[in-house]
Amino acid sequence: MEKSFKAIIEEYDLGFIKTHTLNTLLGKIDSKIQFSIDTDILLLLDQLYLDSRYPGEMGLLPDGYPSLEQSEKFYDFASYIFKTVNVFLE
Repeated sequence: MEKSFKAIIEEYDLGFIKTHTLNTLLGKIDSKIQFSIDTDILLLLDQLYLDSRYPGEMGLLPDGYPSLEQSEKFYDFASYIFKTVNVFLE
């Protein structure tokens, strides 16, 4: 999703942004493309991303590893973002 958001930033020449935070990237592009975004999932994915790059002792989420159901929800959400950006950029 980070790369999808950064593709919109690049397409609109919105400048270089050195962050991996999905919420920050979304804020940079929200005037250019309309998403139906569940911000709660976005914030959880930010935690997953940061912890996967910088692992903690407890797992990937504050309560430990995500369940299979959560993982499927995250995957579906990321797929939606990717597909929406691809259609938008075509």
